[in-house]
Amino acid sequence: MCDTANLFTQDPSSLACICIPGYYLAANGSCESIPLCPANNSGCANCSATPSCLLCDAAAFFTTYLPNPALCVCQPGYYFDGVGCLPCTGSLSAGCLDCVSATLCVTCAANFTLFNGNCSCLPAYYQFNASTCLQCATGCLLCTGATACQVCDTAKNFTLVAGVCQCNAGMFLNGTIC
Repeated sequence: MCDTANLFTQDPSSLACICIPGYYLAANGSCESIPLCPANNSGCANCSATPSCLLCDAAAFFTTYLPNPALCVCQPGYYFDGVGCLPCTGSLSAGCLDCVSATLCVTCAANFTLFNGNCSCLPAYYQFNASTCLQCATGCLLCTGATACQVCDTAKNFTLVAGVCQCNAGMFLNGTIC
């Protein structure tokens, strides 16, 4: 359970405890209010007299928060650190599309899976580059590259030979099964 008294809520995709909308995770681990107009770090490019934001600063990676258009929040792929929007990179794992802090990813790219705030390739996939997981070759359950299999699917009659899964002796490949 998340500490709702201290402004945390459970993210539906990652199941992690994150700050409620309009708040960000501060360095001390608490949820702090995102600054509003006319504060310099509010993300607002044009404030009204109320004060309410009329236009969020897209060049600084802010966007309008739709339930409350007077509030600017970071665009997907960025998180607010109390000063501005920073990209979901650095200490986060590859494949992270959206995060709530420097260490907590909440959305992963295709063929990645989210676990404990980090993205990793799905089973039977390998990391091709920072944002792409590719499927292992036919019959391979665990690989580090297209021709670098480590574990073959013995239930489908595959045997590992020099990093490649081959059909057992006397068998032939029929689709994905020997």
